[in-house]
Amino acid sequence: MSKQALNGLTLYFNEINKAIICKADMKKDFVDDLN
Repeated sequence: MSKQALNGLTLYFNEINKAIICKADMKKDFVDDLN
């Protein structure tokens, strides 16, 4: 695999992780608001 493709994949997965973490944080805030 080329280094460029590997870097692209890494960036791609980082973005997905950020989105998941952001969603989890939003869910936590939502639950905190309910309590």
